[in-house]
Amino acid sequence: TEKEVRRFEELEEQIGFFANMDDAKSAEYMVQTIKDMKENPEIFNELVALWQTGDAEGLATMMNEGFESAPELFDVLLTNRNVRWVTELTRLMGEEEGTFFVAVGAGHLSGPTSVTKMLRDGGFTVIRQ
Repeated sequence: TEKEVRRFEELEEQIGFFANMDDAKSAEYMVQTIKDMKENPEIFNELVALWQTGDAEGLATMMNEGFESAPELFDVLLTNRNVRWVTELTRLMGEEEGTFFVAVGAGHLSGPTSVTKMLRDGGFTVIRQ
């Protein structure tokens, strides 16, 4: 059977996270990201390996370390979005019956402000398969 597809946010909104940022800050983040990628090209492979082995805590630690110098960016890209998504998921699960499949980026699934933790804290059972 064909499944209904819904989105928590559109591409324009995702681009807006950076477009609506202070120009100096967004430039600083971009330069730092490029610098980090150049100095540590293995980081992406390490992130993928952590995800593939199911090491959610290792992934969270690595991702959180990447945001230590930019906590406001962490809030914009992860925490604030996670809060909105969990609010919407909670509403949907309260109003509708059935099984829901939700796909999000790996960074949203581990750490102290993750979708996973917020759902568990809200009384939901979260199973990783």
